[in-house]
Amino acid sequence: MSGALPRTSLIDALSDEIEKLIVRGEISAGTKLEGEDALAARYEVSRPVVREALVRLRERGYVETTNGKGTFVREPNLDNVAASLLRRFRIQEADASTLSSTEHVYQARTAIEQETARLAALNATADDVAQLHGYIDTMQRVADVDNVAYTTADVSFHLQLAESTHNPLFGALLAPLIQLIVKGMYESVREVREGMEAGTREHARIVELIETRDSEGARAAMIEHLQHSLTNSTRASSQR
Repeated sequence: MSGALPRTSLIDALSDEIEKLIVRGEISAGTKLEGEDALAARYEVSRPVVREALVRLRERGYVETTNGKGTFVREPNLDNVAASLLRRFRIQEADASTLSSTEHVYQARTAIEQETARLAALNATADDVAQLHGYIDTMQRVADVDNVAYTTADVSFHLQLAESTHNPLFGALLAPLIQLIVKGMYESVREVREGMEAGTREHARIVELIETRDSEGARAAMIEHLQHSLTNSTRASSQR
């Protein structure tokens, strides 16, 4: 673990630093953290700062404290990792020197979702396809009427596509991005109305290719869809 922390908010800085070490695996699950005095000395903060930082880590689910034994690292779960990603994302949004946050999200989505589309074309069942069609039907029905319902159906389509690979790791890979995806989708459809019709049409094309087991076609269609979605999100950001 590293040394002195910058004086932003010391409690935030310390809790975020220890969280980062846990998420990266530099402090493994089951490890007992140093005592308050040792942590205070290591990071050059007071014991009350250490105490409050540990409270935050417990609230986030990263550590647990046993009376008389100390504070131990818990195994991170998907909710923990997703929340950590969101905190890092908000920090990066304020840093003008980094790649724009929207592009970051779409780079990650493209890496994951082009493969989910390809594998769904190989592995999707009739029930999977029926559910995908159901979400498209909802998108068509509520377009220009209910942005929230449209966004819900849109993100549900993408989650179902991951499930349709029948590889549970794809859902796990997509899960930490869900809150970011929902935020981007909602803002995009609110600001760029014509994107709803195009998005629904592109979803339908992906499902058509899945039904014909055209794995490379589905992969290419997903890449094209996400490129169009990125364009709409960028336009939406410029209009705010």
